[in-house]
Amino acid sequence: LYQLQHRYRSGMTDVLILSIPRLSATRPQSACGILKSICNRAGVTSKVFDINLDFYQNFKSSNPSTANVIDQYWIQWNKNLLPEENTTYSSWLHAWVEKLIAFDCKIIAVSVFSWESQRFCLDFFPLLRKNFTGTIIVGGQGLINEQNGSFSTKMHFAHKLKNQGLIDHWIAGEAE
Repeated sequence: LYQLQHRYRSGMTDVLILSIPRLSATRPQSACGILKSICNRAGVTSKVFDINLDFYQNFKSSNPSTANVIDQYWIQWNKNLLPEENTTYSSWLHAWVEKLIAFDCKIIAVSVFSWESQRFCLDFFPLLRKNFTGTIIVGGQGLINEQNGSFSTKMHFAHKLKNQGLIDHWIAGEAE
């Protein structure tokens, strides 16, 4: 905590907090705001980025048909993107990774709100991990597998991410 408080005084950002797709843009989660408040009280600098909102407001307005396909791709595990859809999607993911690593933070905390966020995670985390050497922490109900139901205590998806080296730690349950 001392190291993070020292960075606070030097004007650097310690923790980036991410809200990721897929969630309804009309039903935002509170987890990111709560985490930001906890960081503030601890004297740790943080910034919140709503990647989900960026997708549904910005990406979708400039790429409406591709955005609709990607939105379905996230929830239909047997769906694949066409090469040009994949190129557009990959460019957007890379732009987000570049934006985030420019902050030179120590920790990236990601709210995996539901199983509908899992496919985004599998696309995003390999790019993030390749470019970010800090700590990646995930939390939320999306760390279980869809078939386990929302009250499962087995974090199958979290184990998968950890075993692939994509995350460092997870917080189980509705603890994002």
